[in-house]
Amino acid sequence: MLTEDESSRDGRKRKHEDASPQPNKIAKTSDRDTPGSQPSDVDPEDPPRIISKEALAMVKDQLIQITTKNQGMKATMQSMRETVVRELMLIMKTRRIVLEQLGRPDLEEGMRQPCRDLLAKRKLNMVTKEDELIRLEKLLGDHEAVLEHADSACVELEEKIMAIEKAQWSPTFTSKDFPQMAALARLTGGGNYQNPTPAIIQPPPETGPSFTLFSKFPLEIRLQIWEACLPGPRIITHDSKHNKSLSLLAACRESRDVIKAKYSRVLSPGPYFPLAATSFSYVNPNIDTVVRDLTFQHGSLFDLDGSAFNLSCFVLFSGLAKVKNLALAFDLLHENGGELFGPLQACCPSLQTLILFPSSQLRGSTRHGPRLSGCDDLRFIDIDSNLVDFVRLRWDCCRDRLLKRKALRGLATLTALNGTAQQYSNVFPQYIEQFGQAWNPSIRVCLLTSWNAHAQGWQTGYLEMDRYSKGFPGEDGNLYRGFIESGIVCDAKGELLSRYDGMERLFREHI
Repeated sequence: MLTEDESSRDGRKRKHEDASPQPNKIAKTSDRDTPGSQPSDVDPEDPPRIISKEALAMVKDQLIQITTKNQGMKATMQSMRETVVRELMLIMKTRRIVLEQLGRPDLEEGMRQPCRDLLAKRKLNMVTKEDELIRLEKLLGDHEAVLEHADSACVELEEKIMAIEKAQWSPTFTSKDFPQMAALARLTGGGNYQNPTPAIIQPPPETGPSFTLFSKFPLEIRLQIWEACLPGPRIITHDSKHNKSLSLLAACRESRDVIKAKYSRVLSPGPYFPLAATSFSYVNPNIDTVVRDLTFQHGSLFDLDGSAFNLSCFVLFSGLAKVKNLALAFDLLHENGGELFGPLQACCPSLQTLILFPSSQLRGSTRHGPRLSGCDDLRFIDIDSNLVDFVRLRWDCCRDRLLKRKALRGLATLTALNGTAQQYSNVFPQYIEQFGQAWNPSIRVCLLTSWNAHAQGWQTGYLEMDRYSKGFPGEDGNLYRGFIESGIVCDAKGELLSRYDGMERLFREHI
């Protein structure tokens, strides 16, 4: 039985419940509760504010003035860039002319030493101009990004001004309503605009105990740890996406300093260089191999004659003055790579290893699909008699008559490549001896191989003329269009397989 006080409290509770809105009734929202003007979740650090049309117009005028000024600066830097490119091409031409004079047998001995001194001087000038060109390219890229965001911000401001003119009230805005202005502010280092889409900080996944005392190590120990984290030898193409594999660039200032000390920024000229801007890649000139594809969309470099050939060589080999390992992809069986020795000597004075390989294996060629990526799953192997002998043993062991007949083309192609490799090995030392051995890189004719995780070995890429429409079965169970690429040529350690390895494997299969 309830007392008088309890009954009065119970009555007040029922009245309060009756006065509350029912859950199936939705309150009518006013026209002023629109997204962007009256946000329901107000950020205390970024409260909504009423911004007049005149204020937005003034900001737009200032932005247009800044854009005009940046366009003038961009035009000036483009002019400077064209001047540096012309000077760089002139240095390469000068080196080529001096090298041709050194190759003359009737040149007096008193003129040889001045020519060598001029070559060394022009080498230093080439490195300086390449570094200057890289700095200009970076500045041009930054200005282009600012101009692109500024144009988007102007369009955004114009839309907001038109929205104010059409509205019948004074809407309120936050920084989230100006994403392009916020992006422009972040790009230029401004702090007045917040991130329009702030990232939610998630706790790191629990992968084990974390180490938080790294910063207390001595500087020498920290630098040694950063250097131990650097990648090994890489294969680098035109694409600047290889910079993304260097995660130490974004770790901290110490790791970035280690990258800059060990790596050099190398130009990666695109198909429209020097007319259009180019990019650059971080390359370790001592261990990385830079790849240049000599095939174009409508032909090859060797289809050009005279000055056009030399100019194209200067364009392709620009930025390689510091590189020690270079790989060139072209048709080894039908194009004369000896024509490249002169331009290479003029443009790559620090070259120590020159690799030639078939362009059909370069998946980054304009003829053969997407751009080749530099990673640890690629390596070059030399074409020699052991490789041909091992592939011939595979062909002898093939029991399918149709596949054996189709595989003859691949075996003939590999045999011809072996003969081409021997010719380069004989001709290149004679060329070096003609110029006094001042430029003496080693030459290799190779095949590009990739790691097959399923078969636990290295297999080659596609060779032209080695094609069968129905495919050759590989050791991993997949079908390959070529006989050479369907088999493993190196073991897990990277050692080239020979006939004895094939006979041992065949013996084990029959036991």
